Amino acid sequence: MAFAFVVSSGVVLFALVALVALQLFVVRLVAGIRIRRQRQLERVWLPLLMCGLDKVPNSLPRLRSRDVRTLLSLWNRVHDAIKGSARTPLLDLALRIGLDRAARRMFLRMDTRDRLLAITTLGRLADRVLWGELVQLASTQDLALSLAAARAMVRIDPQSAMTLLLPIVAERDDWPPSTVALMLQEAGADVISEPLVKAVLRTPQEHAHRLIRYLGLAHGEATVPLLNHLIREVESIESITACLRVFTDANDVGAIQPFLHHPRWEVRVCAVKTLGRLGARRDELSLIAMLSDPEWWVRYRAAQAVGLVSGEVDRVRRLRDTHPDPFARDILTHMLAEQGVA
Repeated sequence: MAFAFVVSSGVVLFALVALVALQLFVVRLVAGIRIRRQRQLERVWLPLLMCGLDKVPNSLPRLRSRDVRTLLSLWNRVHDAIKGSARTPLLDLALRIGLDRAARRMFLRMDTRDRLLAITTLGRLADRVLWGELVQLASTQDLALSLAAARAMVRIDPQSAMTLLLPIVAERDDWPPSTVALMLQEAGADVISEPLVKAVLRTPQEHAHRLIRYLGLAHGEATVPLLNHLIREVESIESITACLRVFTDANDVGAIQPFLHHPRWEVRVCAVKTLGRLGARRDELSLIAMLSDPEWWVRYRAAQAVGLVSGEVDRVRRLRDTHPDPFARDILTHMLAEQGVA
């Protein structure tokens, strides 16, 4: 009885091992077939896409449904590699072989990777057919899909996209600022300046910093008056620091001075950096006073700012040697050593 149980257990175990081995073999076989098919497709289509940079070839292969994903990926890679008017024949080629229709069909799939590829393609083709769906998707909680939809909207119709997306940017704290900044830069200062200023004015103060941080990407004639007003009115730490980081009016550095004495050291750091960036020799005394701040980072940024507004290494060395505060002397020594001029 025990022997029969051992034998049957061994048979079952052998069968399971054989089944796993078979599954691995099938997976590798399918992956190998897919890779060979992909390489074959690239050998056929890559020369055609590269020829399409000059003109659309007269004869094109038929696009099979099984090849859509690979060809969409390949077309997007080529599109990313070129700039400006050289893309026009490539866009014409995409329409000739029906990549726009293929991308719309792929958009309806459940697979997230397929949808992301479809959204990216529709944006680069400036295809408006699914505009309403992209608008809805930009407001969903899915981070990757919402960002892809937002970027596609900017590429399709940047003016309309700004009106719709800036309120979303103000509400969301999960969209990375660097990604949003890239979208706004792609739209361009001519497009974003007016709607961005209006959106900042309409946004509640607790969320305004999420838009203020991008004012540096807009035209100065639109943003300078707004920042001169905001920096005197905003109260939240996030909005104050956002204003200081993008403040550019060298004629109104007096607006920065009160923040040198703010109770939060993060604000004092931003104020010191801004004054160093915009200030002149007349602001040197204010920065020298910050060399004795109780917070190390404030002293460090103040030392850098003193070096900027002074513009003379010997002057900074004399200040280091004669300053009565040992903390100030120490941070100036540290700063000069970093610059290799100690």
